[in-house]
Amino acid sequence: MTAQLCDDSQLDFRFSGPSNDDPHWAATPGYQGRLPSDHLREFLRQQDLLLVTMSFEPQDQRRTRTSFPSKLVEYCQTGLPILIWGPESCSAVRWSRQADAAEVVTNADPQAVVEALKRLRGNPGWLAELARRSAASAEREFHPAQIQKQFAASLAAAASSQSRMPDAPHFHHHAASQQGSLRR
Repeated sequence: MTAQLCDDSQLDFRFSGPSNDDPHWAATPGYQGRLPSDHLREFLRQQDLLLVTMSFEPQDQRRTRTSFPSKLVEYCQTGLPILIWGPESCSAVRWSRQADAAEVVTNADPQAVVEALKRLRGNPGWLAELARRSAASAEREFHPAQIQKQFAASLAAAASSQSRMPDAPHFHHHAASQQGSLRR
């Protein structure tokens, strides 16, 4: 997949992250390796667009549907335009559709990503709008104070629902040879 993306001479891809001991990554053009967090932030700011990739593999479907990529939070904080490449069912695509904050490609073919990137490069006004939308998401959903507020509200709601729970129901058991009831 990565080779297919990198083969296009009109696009310059740069990657960072762990190699997971895969020699393929070390040989991938544009691969920067694992960057310390301060270098990673600077590396991200130097890019024109940030790409979030989610697996299309059937065995990864549950994970991509239920886990939210933390890099998306970091990407929004850069204020750069974001392209999400993943299946329709994945959390990142669902978030983008709801927040209207990123361009989305749900076709598993890497060529679909290359075509989307070329379209985006040819539309600087839309790129600027995507950048504005990702920055707005950083302030709206992903701002630390907002996350803290949502977390506190969730804890309060959980505590409130526990205190309002009715007493346990009374059970009545009936069997052919015996009758009985269980009361608390």
